[in-house]
Formats: sequence, C-alpha cells, structure tokens
Amino acid sequence: CTNVDISGVTMKDSPFWTMHHVGCQNVTIHHMQIQAPSCKYYKCANTDGIDIDSSQNVLIEHNYINVGDDHVTILAGKKPERHPPPSRNVTVQHNTLGSGMGLCIGSSTAGGIEDVLYYNNTMRAEVGQFGNGLKIKTRQRFGGYVRRVSWIDNTFYVAGKPGGAIVIEAGYQKGTAWRNCTDNSGPFPCTEIRDILIRNATVHVGNPGRLLCYENMPCHNITLEHVTYADKNARIGCTNVLSGRVR
Repeated sequence: CTNVDISGVTMKDSPFWTMHHVGCQNVTIHHMQIQAPSCKYYKCANTDGIDIDSSQNVLIEHNYINVGDDHVTILAGKKPERHPPPSRNVTVQHNTLGSGMGLCIGSSTAGGIEDVLYYNNTMRAEVGQFGNGLKIKTRQRFGGYVRRVSWIDNTFYVAGKPGGAIVIEAGYQKGTAWRNCTDNSGPFPCTEIRDILIRNATVHVGNPGRLLCYENMPCHNITLEHVTYADKNARIGCTNVLSGRVR
C-alpha cells in the first residue's frame, strides 16, 4: 500500500492484531479508536493495536488505543534469508493509551528497524495487567538491527505493574529451543541494538524494568536522560550494555 490515510474509524474486539500494515509507504493513521480485550494472567490472544511491518514513512498520531498486547509496535519480518524490507522513518506521537503492553520495537526484526520516534504519548494501563511502558524485544533467530530509536517526552501514569516500564529484552520468549547467538548471521543470528535514546520519560506507577542485551552482541550507545520514577528507590537492571549514559 502507498499513500494511505486512515482516520475517524473505531475498531473493536479483534481476536488478534487489530491493524497490521506490511510493505507500505507514506501511511498516516490518526484520530482513531482501537478497543480490544485486555490481557490478564496471559489469558488472551495477541490483541495488538497497530503493527507496522517492513514499512517506511509512517505517522501515527492522536489515537486512543486500549488493547491486550502491544499498543504500537514496529516490525520488519521474521526470515532474514528472504531479505524483507526494513521499517524506517516512523513517528508515533500524541496518542492516548489505555491498557496494553506499551510502545514497542519487535520482536520481528529481520529486515532492520531504524529512525523511529515515539513522542509525547500518554499511557494509563490497569494495575494488575502485565505490560510494559516501552520495550525493545528481539529473538535470536530473526537477526537484523534496531538503531536510532527514540522515546521522548512520554508519560506513563500506570505502566509495567507487573512487568517493567522500560525494557530491552534480547532473547524474548526464548523457550526450550534457546541457543546463544554468535553473530548477525547463520541460523541463530543476533539482532544488533544501538543508538537508543529515552528522554524525559515519567513513570508514576510501574516496576522500573531492565536492559538485557545479548552476551555475544551487546547493546551500544543506550542513553537515558531525565527519566523520572515516582518511586525514588527505583533501579533499572542492566546486562550486556557495552556503552551509553544515564543522566
């Protein structure tokens, strides 16, 4: 699809992903309502709100999204051997989020994901619903890259309780077939994660989260600036992050 504008639509009770745009260019999604069943104790389908997959030049703004899984996530295919197109130049801004699992990247990253901005979104999830505020999730067999992704000026009134408000999870849902990835090629490629910025994030209620990167391909240049938790004792766990800064 090319040159698509979607607005003024209400979508309700999808049994799986509500909107999934694959291989699209120049897409605007705005002034919509997306309602899907919330997820408690994992007793629900993957009721994502908006999934952008191998697409470029996308704007998502002024929507209300209340779902059981990811509010918005950016994807780029599952099979690196098929060379799927990347997702790039995606802006997600001025959205109101109810329950759900946050503003995400992944886990399908084979074609690469870059130049994504999540700006000035507000989240009010349910306490007791497992979820996240923002999350990068990658699987060891998908490969690709995640780079130049920013979350700026986002407010999480309730996010990640239980769960985590700010999460990088390399090796997401690894299951019993887990093998350590060794590089960005072969049958079990790592996903490169670098140049990630989280700035002016405010978390009122939520577990802090963690940054968990691959041992054999650590994350580079992960920056947290002016991240504020209402819980003054909050601490973010950090594993295999080779470079970055917190201030």
